Amino acid sequence: MGKSRSLRAKIQLKKRLKITDIIFKQGDIMQLSEEAREAKEMALGMMNDNFIGLTEDMCAKFGGFTNPQNVKMTDITEDGMHIACDEGEVFVPFEKKAELTVESLRDEVINIVNSMEKLATVRNV
Repeated sequence: MGKSRSLRAKIQLKKRLKITDIIFKQGDIMQLSEEAREAKEMALGMMNDNFIGLTEDMCAKFGGFTNPQNVKMTDITEDGMHIACDEGEVFVPFEKKAELTVESLRDEVINIVNSMEKLATVRNV
């Protein structure tokens, strides 16, 4: 009987939160709000359309690929970015856990790009 009440409570909570997207992460169900889903879609669109050069650079740098082709950021989470190319896939972790908002995801991507630029500057000195 306890499980039945727990299940009903979860269903009611889902209805109240108006969950639009559910993903599975490490065996647990993680529920995304409409705002989080939109932030992910916007970040993926920007990185795959407007900043594809940066996405290619991250794929090469963090994946160790010499000439990545058909690069695409396939997912972005609070932990980092998943990038795929013809040679394979790579996960680029954020320096710190991000919130699933446009601003937080943008800030963490900028931190990664800045760290790549600093590393390139140090190597060129």
